[in-house]
Amino acid sequence: MSTVSTDRAAPALTGSLGTGSIVFMVVAAAAPLTVVSGTVPLSRWATEPPSPPRS
Repeated sequence: MSTVSTDRAAPALTGSLGTGSIVFMVVAAAAPLTVVSGTVPLSRWATEPPSPPRS
């Protein structure tokens, strides 16, 4: 068997993360939390039996 060696260096990071990219990542991370915070109370309201009125 022969081995092939490549002497390529990994590409350097350029630091091109701009404001738009950061805003996009924050909004993308917050979207699932928004769905859960809206869906969980709605599903609990729809599935739990109503409680008797408190006097």
